[in-house]
Amino acid sequence: MPGHKGRAIDPLLADAWGDCWAWDLTELDGLDNWAAPQGAIAAAEALAADCFGAGLTRFLVNGATSGLVAAIGAVCQDGDSLIVARNAHQSVLAGLILAGAQPCWVWPTVDREWQMPTVVTPEAIAQALATYPQAKAVLLVSPTYHGWVSDLPAIAQLTRSHGIPLIVDAAHGAHLGLHPELPIAPLAAGADLVVASAHKTLGSLTQSALLHLHPQALIDRDRLNQVLRWVTSSSPSYLLMASLDAARRRAALWGQVDWGQTLVRVDRVRSQLAGDRAIQVLSGPNLDRSRLTVHLAGWNGYQADEALDQDWGITAELSSPQHLTFVWTPANTDQEADRLVAALGALARSPQVAPDRGLDAIAGSLAPPSPAPLTPRQASQRPTEAIDLNRAIGRIAAEWICPYPPGIPAIVPGEIITAEAIGQIQQTLALGGDCTGCANLSVQQCLVIISADR
Repeated sequence: MPGHKGRAIDPLLADAWGDCWAWDLTELDGLDNWAAPQGAIAAAEALAADCFGAGLTRFLVNGATSGLVAAIGAVCQDGDSLIVARNAHQSVLAGLILAGAQPCWVWPTVDREWQMPTVVTPEAIAQALATYPQAKAVLLVSPTYHGWVSDLPAIAQLTRSHGIPLIVDAAHGAHLGLHPELPIAPLAAGADLVVASAHKTLGSLTQSALLHLHPQALIDRDRLNQVLRWVTSSSPSYLLMASLDAARRRAALWGQVDWGQTLVRVDRVRSQLAGDRAIQVLSGPNLDRSRLTVHLAGWNGYQADEALDQDWGITAELSSPQHLTFVWTPANTDQEADRLVAALGALARSPQVAPDRGLDAIAGSLAPPSPAPLTPRQASQRPTEAIDLNRAIGRIAAEWICPYPPGIPAIVPGEIITAEAIGQIQQTLALGGDCTGCANLSVQQCLVIISADR
């Protein structure tokens, strides 16, 4: 295996993909075993650990999702508590369900003007540690989709003083630390376990990621590797692993030059946009400068994204009711930078809606919920029924619903569904966004727990 053996391939794909089929192998002699690496995979992972300053690095072929699920399973058993940032990705909910853990939510600071969660403060973590002394770990998102970076050195000091590990979802921060003007890498900041999507910024293939353990991590390596085996394919893709190895090599040899040039390029764009009063550019001391987020007066983000795609051949990484976010990497060029500046300027001169930004698009996802009657795992195992979204207020959710991107749940299994959460979902859909996690693809209905008295 694989059955194509490098030859029996549809001609259309053979022409399009070239000789990559020769690399699509399985765990043959000399190619090592991902589940128990001792040869080529072990050597490649050791090089990655050295490059990124880890005590152990594992290649992930099921995406950052598998790393986050495994991280939760490594520190939590059924009924254990985990302090989790409320802006966690939906994959964290999957980890909570599979581990049977109880989330103890901590709220990030919210920038109301820009309608986005920003950082989780050390003060918020200190309060959470005092409120939930039984917690087995803390799990944060840093950097966020928009590039906000929390004060991880201070937070890591807090978690270590309590003898529990800090887990960081750094899916959007695989490049951090490769240049002195980038934020400090979460591992260097003291995080015990870091999951980073190398495919997002380092150039490996989609679905490939890295899991790093700190040399003094407060996490059992054997337990972590056991859970990783549970959530990873027994036929790992060598194409994905080879791309991770190559991305590591480029980061090690040329990372500082690559990212120095990238920062110069995006800073030039930021400077040029600053001269247009109709364009606001997100700024702040706790931001990864390789992310560019803008608001265009007279546009919502979904409209602007569509116009950029149709008229300029530009695709934003993230669109929301209020803004657009662009991800800059070493793959971007000066010509693309010039085209983006021209495109945003043209859109700013042709507003489509009233310039008022009086929306509250994130209130539903970040409004503190009432105490959850059930854990996510308990909710996943109860009988359910589908009801109209408008009738779901006050019921216990049986599924998550995430306005996407960025995939932050507005509704979490086991929690009481609020009017604010329903409002956020409906507003996202009305403005042209999408929601994931819902069994009903139109998101006109949602699953709720059937009451015991029915």
